[in-house]
Amino acid sequence: MSLLSRRVIIGVLMTGIIASISTLIPLFFYLDKTEDRQDLAYASAQALAVEQQLTHYEQIAQQFASRSQIRQRLALYLDQQLALAQVQQETAARLAHAVEFIPTLVGVIRIAANGTEIARVAGESGTTSLLKQVNLSQLNLHRTDYINLSGHIYISVVAPIISLNNEIIGHDVLLFDQTEIIDILEYLNKFDATTEFSLLHLTRKVELHFSLSPIATAAATEFNANVRELIHSEAVSVAHALVGQQPQLHSGVFHNLQHRHFYIPLSESNWGLWVTQPETSLREELLVELLWVSGIIFLIVAIGAYLLKLYMRPIIQQQQQQQQQLQALNRQLQLAGMVFEKTHEAIVITDVDLRIKRANQAFLNLLNLSSTEIKQHSLSDFIDSNKGSLRLTETVRKHLQQQDGWQGEIWYRTAKGEPIAALQTISAVRNQERTVTQLIHIFNDVTADQLAVENIKQQALTDPLTGLPNRAAINHQITVLLHNAPTHLAVLFLDLDKFKPINDTYGHDVGDQLLRCIGPRIKAQLRHHDVVARIGGDEFVIVLNALTEPKDAEAIAQKLVLALQQPFVLEQHTVTVGASVGIALYPEHGQDYETLLNKADNAMYRAKESGRNRYCVAE
Repeated sequence: MSLLSRRVIIGVLMTGIIASISTLIPLFFYLDKTEDRQDLAYASAQALAVEQQLTHYEQIAQQFASRSQIRQRLALYLDQQLALAQVQQETAARLAHAVEFIPTLVGVIRIAANGTEIARVAGESGTTSLLKQVNLSQLNLHRTDYINLSGHIYISVVAPIISLNNEIIGHDVLLFDQTEIIDILEYLNKFDATTEFSLLHLTRKVELHFSLSPIATAAATEFNANVRELIHSEAVSVAHALVGQQPQLHSGVFHNLQHRHFYIPLSESNWGLWVTQPETSLREELLVELLWVSGIIFLIVAIGAYLLKLYMRPIIQQQQQQQQQLQALNRQLQLAGMVFEKTHEAIVITDVDLRIKRANQAFLNLLNLSSTEIKQHSLSDFIDSNKGSLRLTETVRKHLQQQDGWQGEIWYRTAKGEPIAALQTISAVRNQERTVTQLIHIFNDVTADQLAVENIKQQALTDPLTGLPNRAAINHQITVLLHNAPTHLAVLFLDLDKFKPINDTYGHDVGDQLLRCIGPRIKAQLRHHDVVARIGGDEFVIVLNALTEPKDAEAIAQKLVLALQQPFVLEQHTVTVGASVGIALYPEHGQDYETLLNKADNAMYRAKESGRNRYCVAE
């Protein structure tokens, strides 16, 4: 072989080797980095799913803590207006009803602000005997944490109970078993069976370890539900080097073997997901491929180029498949965010102006709407302005500009006009500039409870015989009117004349019929904004608001005297009574309710002493 030929062959071989090395070395590092990025994305997806589950637990706890009736009972107990035994009984009954709808709830413990245990109710995943093992001193009342009972780890979630005065009056501690966390890690696991998962708390140096064990009877794998607690573990020591706000990758020796470690911090939490995976053999395989292909190319460039193409194509295809799998996983995570479609709680997503962006079926059922109708409305269209909820929503909007969440009760009306009271949790979604872009609303229908409360209030402020406002109601109304500083206001004290003889002659049933007829006849002589109340026996109080002239009260009083002199036709009898009326004017005769009522009462007695069936003005 001539020198030129040798030089040509050597030149071709060197060119092939240099070209191969120039191609394979960058590809080697690219594939290595791509694998790291993909594995870090897998671990981040698992951490996001775990964080969403913990957030869901916190939302459940907030809904427990915001239940209005037992929250009010707790406030009465702390104000020493309600006995401990009574608030414990009522709270336990309410919480027992609530825990029935949460399958993974082990139990709930309510603790008053003074440290007194109010209730301890076991859920479907727990037992009373298990819950009794919980010592109050074990509980952390300031954050999401865990508790070890009989060698088993449970997740504890705490929500403060806020009074109407915006004071913390107690805490609800909810215990959940770890099955849902385990299911999430198992479902989203894209690593092999040798991968280990833990939740780390770096400041406390605590590791909650989840091990992956193969099943002998199946090709799949599952997580071991026996979660163990390790203090000052090696994982905590390694993770300290990875502290930060972004997911981190670290390679090093772990348990005397070369491993890759992924640490993904959970936002707004001191916990993070720790994933430990044995060092992959991809690097070694690629390096062998590189040396082998380079050796072949050294013998013949053509065969080397062919082998390069033949052996690199499957690797590239594998990387493409992995990228497609990662995209599919991201789509699954987006679909997982829509899990609210299957929940029984009504959920709707709006912008800051309450325009509805998305609503689940439970919300549509709650307001009697179809999926096409909801696109034509905003949430404010259904707010009941008669209940004051429209003004309340403005307060809520201002609150959400500063805070990320709000809980409370808002009244709505369905598409058919039916009132609905909702125990509502609103969460703000912010962009990178911390500006609120969307609102997530979760509703619980508490209409029956609210209507019962309003019925009780109505009964407390209504005279049961006549249906008129009673003494407490008229007292409140006069106080409100005086607070608004009216120009002229009159209080009339009216007492029936000759009512006792009717009771004595015809009996109390006839007397009651007569009293029921008095109210309508009095109202017929009044203006639409005047108020009449029965304060007891045959005594009535009339409030004349917004008088043009004080003398207008005397004209109305004269009309009342004349009207009540007319006979009353009852079922079997025709009876005649009269009325004596006393008038007290604001501000001439008094500045408060008691003074005006006393002056009007005294004037009424002067009218009776002057011959009855007349009125007198207070002196």
